[in-house]
Amino acid sequence: MRLTIIGCSGSMSGPKSPASSYLVQAEGESPEGGTRTYSLLLDIGPGAMGHLLRYLDPAALDAIAISHLHADHCADLVGMQVYRKWNPYGALGPVPVYSPEDGHKRMLQLSGDDPEDTYEGEYEFHRIRAGDSFTVGPMHVEVFAALHTVEAVAFRITGPAEASKIPPAITRAPMLADFSTTTSLPAIRPASTTALPAGAPQPRETLAQPGRQMVLTYTGDTDLCESQIAAAKDADFLLAEAAYQDGREKVRGVHMTGGRAGKLARMAGVKRLGLTHLQPWTQPAEILREVRGEYAGPASCVAAGEVYRI
Repeated sequence: MRLTIIGCSGSMSGPKSPASSYLVQAEGESPEGGTRTYSLLLDIGPGAMGHLLRYLDPAALDAIAISHLHADHCADLVGMQVYRKWNPYGALGPVPVYSPEDGHKRMLQLSGDDPEDTYEGEYEFHRIRAGDSFTVGPMHVEVFAALHTVEAVAFRITGPAEASKIPPAITRAPMLADFSTTTSLPAIRPASTTALPAGAPQPRETLAQPGRQMVLTYTGDTDLCESQIAAAKDADFLLAEAAYQDGREKVRGVHMTGGRAGKLARMAGVKRLGLTHLQPWTQPAEILREVRGEYAGPASCVAAGEVYRI
């Protein structure tokens, strides 16, 4: 599997990143024969649609999974709907949208459209709950309960290891050509392996182990709870929110601190921890300092544009 960070800013878009959105891709068998890349988008917060266009032709998107219906995780469903319906190259047809609660109702609230609009030409809405599962090509997605202020879920994704032979470095995702200079939708360019510039955060190890099934867990918005430990059990990569900071926010049942994210990683026995959903006012170094009090494994704060081969 391959994880591209489309956006990782917490609660709002930030100066360097859109709000939460993560592209998970894997190679699998195509019904037409041969193999192809399957693409699953986890959340699509404010600003995510524009950044997604850098890396993926929307026609190639196979499914969207929303962790919960707060606007910072789903607002750009509106932009995606407009693109799928009105782009001049032709309507793209419906894509499945999996979410807790009523995704269609939330879409109407965000867009301000006629209540009779079903969006059936662009979306197939599916309500999910803890215990449910679905598949996207070779990826099997299990749904776990999260502990947040609204109904929210975590996703445990099992899929094939990324087959590419890569060095132990985060890579930058290749960008699609500028749409304004093309007369048709650009083809998806093959992924490249380019190390980040000097000084950028580097992972300590290459995760990909070709030939075996790998596990990626995304917590969504949550505080530490038993169901999150189950979702992350022995995961190869845990993408965990850490919106709160020890000593700064004392409320419980909303978000994790770096310390609680580290405790989750330790208790679940994960192999690597990626921290996300940090608000623009939070210093990543402080969150990592908190993590180190609980978890000794590889950990970093993710950044928009990074790619993790899992």
